[in-house]
Amino acid sequence: MGDDEYYYSEYYSESSASQERGRRSRKRSAKAVRSGQTRQVGHVTVEMDRGSDKVAAMLAALETTEAELDTSHLEPCAMPMALEFSDVRYSVDLGGGASKEILHGVSGAVYPGQVLAILGPSGAGKTTLLKVLAQRLVTGKSSGSVTVNGAPIDDKAKRSIGYVLQEDHLLTELTVQETLEFAALIRLPREMPKAEKLARVKRVIKAFGLEHASKTKIGGVNFGGFTPGVSGGEKKRTSIANEMLFDPSLLFLDEPTSGLDSSTALKILKELRVLASSGRTVVTTIHQPSSQIFSAFDLVALMAGGELAYFGPAKRVVEYFTSIGLRPPAHFNPADFMLEVVSSPIVADDYNFGEEFAKQMVKYRPERPTELPNAPVAAPGTTPRQPGSRKFEASFLTQVQLLTLRAFRQERGDIFTKLKTFQYAAITIITSVLWYNIAYNASTINDRVGLMFFILLYLSFESLFHTLIMFPAERPVFSKERQAGAYTTLAYVIGKSLADIPVSLTFPTVIASVVYWMTGLRPDFFAFLTYLIILWVQVMSAQSLGLLIGAVMTLKKALVTVGVVLLGMVLTAGFYVSTDSLGSWIRWIRYVSVFLYGFQAMLLNEIKGEAYPCFTSDDIPYSECPVTESQIRDFYGIDMSIASNIFISLAIALVGRFAAYYGLVLNQRAMAVSGGIGLGGIGSGGIGSGGIGSGGIGLVGSCAGVRYSYLVTGALSAGWASLLLQPLLQPLDVIKTRVQQGARVSAMEAARSVVRDAGSARGLWRGTGATLARAMPGAGLYFFALHNLTRAWPPPDDASGPWAALHATALASGARTGVAVVLNPLALVKTRIESSLYPEYTSTVSGLRALMRAHPVRAFSIGLPASLARDVPFSGIYYGVYSQLRSLTTVDGERPAFVHALGLGLAAATAAVVVTHPQDVVRTRAHLGQSSREFFVGGGLSLSQRVAALFRGVAPRISRKILLSAIAWASFERIEAAVDAVFAG
Repeated sequence: MGDDEYYYSEYYSESSASQERGRRSRKRSAKAVRSGQTRQVGHVTVEMDRGSDKVAAMLAALETTEAELDTSHLEPCAMPMALEFSDVRYSVDLGGGASKEILHGVSGAVYPGQVLAILGPSGAGKTTLLKVLAQRLVTGKSSGSVTVNGAPIDDKAKRSIGYVLQEDHLLTELTVQETLEFAALIRLPREMPKAEKLARVKRVIKAFGLEHASKTKIGGVNFGGFTPGVSGGEKKRTSIANEMLFDPSLLFLDEPTSGLDSSTALKILKELRVLASSGRTVVTTIHQPSSQIFSAFDLVALMAGGELAYFGPAKRVVEYFTSIGLRPPAHFNPADFMLEVVSSPIVADDYNFGEEFAKQMVKYRPERPTELPNAPVAAPGTTPRQPGSRKFEASFLTQVQLLTLRAFRQERGDIFTKLKTFQYAAITIITSVLWYNIAYNASTINDRVGLMFFILLYLSFESLFHTLIMFPAERPVFSKERQAGAYTTLAYVIGKSLADIPVSLTFPTVIASVVYWMTGLRPDFFAFLTYLIILWVQVMSAQSLGLLIGAVMTLKKALVTVGVVLLGMVLTAGFYVSTDSLGSWIRWIRYVSVFLYGFQAMLLNEIKGEAYPCFTSDDIPYSECPVTESQIRDFYGIDMSIASNIFISLAIALVGRFAAYYGLVLNQRAMAVSGGIGLGGIGSGGIGSGGIGSGGIGLVGSCAGVRYSYLVTGALSAGWASLLLQPLLQPLDVIKTRVQQGARVSAMEAARSVVRDAGSARGLWRGTGATLARAMPGAGLYFFALHNLTRAWPPPDDASGPWAALHATALASGARTGVAVVLNPLALVKTRIESSLYPEYTSTVSGLRALMRAHPVRAFSIGLPASLARDVPFSGIYYGVYSQLRSLTTVDGERPAFVHALGLGLAAATAAVVVTHPQDVVRTRAHLGQSSREFFVGGGLSLSQRVAALFRGVAPRISRKILLSAIAWASFERIEAAVDAVFAG
């Protein structure tokens, strides 16, 4: 060891005051080394300066750093990963065509068994560099090369990369063991037995010294207040253990010691040395490490202004700075010295650290090791082999099961508490006392109505705000786990919904039951059950509204938005402002209120068949006594039945959850395509599957999130079928409507009747304009929605047979629901034009005018339940059968030829028409304002006659529908293939 080799300690012998003193000091250091007056601590040789007892005690403590490392509970790294990066640049768009470069050509390497620390002052770019290397940035533009074992980072390589965020995003109500068990069960390979997964959890808990805290909740601030839990150090170790469950070969950590005391921070760094000593590669950012922590690093990357001021062995840092004329004073932490030097504006005037280091970069470049602690470096071009290549390790049903259980555990801390129990008990007592045993007469009708509206609002608000506040609090956990590929967004939404239902309905059921019987509401058991059903559906619809707003907004924005929205909905629900008080131009707004339908259903359930006696006519807002159900309905403007109100509330609940799911999907997709790092890693072309650089990032096709070309595709396919076939097949639809509308006549008799009434055969083409106006946008919207649902919710990896058919059925049903609601007025006009019951409906335009004059708002709801009950199952059955037949008759998912697709469509349409035809009869009669009950069961019909009534008009419908559906789908297949080819080119 030569005299010029330099070592550093807590007490530096080098002084910047004198070159001569520095020379003598280096000689003393070398002499001390030769005479044995040094100690090797970790990777640092420390000079014993003048036998200081204080320093000796410190070194004695430091010597335990390596001695205490215990790798017996950690599995050796299966495939070590060497991380190398070259000329990495990153910039952000400032708008107006301007951009700012954050990283300026950063290069380096870190190998298995090593810990790389990225240091730098605030704003130097250390966290940005970490995220670029870990493929975690989703905005901005990057270029350069980042490889693992000589290959770009792809999906398989990412499975062996762990990333620990600076903030510990963990659910507060779960224990340490529950947190790790969830991660293990949902992310470890599905081939691994459950017992083995749980055994790995125990090993990791023991390895990180968490045995005593395994049954303790994570704790922290949540929507229910503050939950006591584990310490900050234990929480950080839990975050690291959460990643170590999956045996990462490469581990990134962002400020793992942030917010921790020095003792706890040192323990965390010791654990990182444990991981490195087992053959793993560790890369971490750190803000201001102590000398003890600094001694745990093998390599140091010092950032200054987005450039490397130094990259190389930690033990050569002082040597480098000395070589450029910057000598650390005695008794100074080398890390503090480096940070002060690169932060000093005075020093910055004399030094360009990026240029200075570039001159000596080769000298300090770490050498690629030939041997590793546990395994050799993988050959260039190889990445760790993982069991299976599926996107998600857990099946879809397993994801839903685990997410439901976890969500229930998380909510137990807010729902089943003494405070909540007291709150609900107090509300129950106060409400029961204030409205106790309401008298049965006309003068107390307003009391009954006020009670029902209060109960409805209170339970709805409680459920809505609970969901609204809960989801933004969990969003960081959701985002972290989705980036890790733990589960699908749909599984998360379903799991949350399933867990919310029993939790959110338990206390409302108890409150509503006590209040119902204490206040003297309608004393009928079936009325009571209906009352509970109305409340359950109302609570779920309020939950959906809270989930939707919470899913797409931050908590601050959500609270402001929901305040305004709820105010409007409460005022227009029919209790505070009557329908007659609203102007005709704004009367429609009441139908937007989620409280309207629950309030109307609850009120109808209470007054059904009742006649309230009058003791005096004073102050009674009704014209006659006794006050009957019809008078109250007219006073509150109720024009729908109990069943219709419940159905609409249930539809709001389902649509709200679907919208929340789709909002989450779009948010995730926007993050994935907003110019950040894609799945293809950083290769020679840049970052992302297509690269960033000369190729740029295109927002075309599926990368743009929603491919609006499929709206055009659907419209073209339906338009082709409509323009050619609809006019030819329209007589079949007119005949079907006439057969279903009244007297029991055959198809031939109905056709003669149409010709006779119209005076010519032209009558058979009544409603052709309405049919065309409905078909083209309807099919276009349907195919558009179906395509994007399919992209957003691909079938689970293990879906086959019935599960695949069920998945396809659910997609098509969801796509059809929205289309049926939007186009219901056109469908209504079409049916009425085809019938003989509405002579004023002579054309599509005149029919729409007549409909809007008579029902300015109800046009969207007349016959809607019947339409949904027919159209949604039809589309679901059709697509389910079609997709299964297609998978059985094609190879590797290839598109069928036109004739092949036509045959598949004919078979699928036949099954769908037969199953849904009884509901088609109900729909026709609902559109015509007729009773289906009398049609099916009235007039003393026999059983065979009733069955025949269910299939009235099936022949003309099946003849028309299977041809139109099959040709539209076959056309869609071919046009979609052409569009794909255009986008691929």
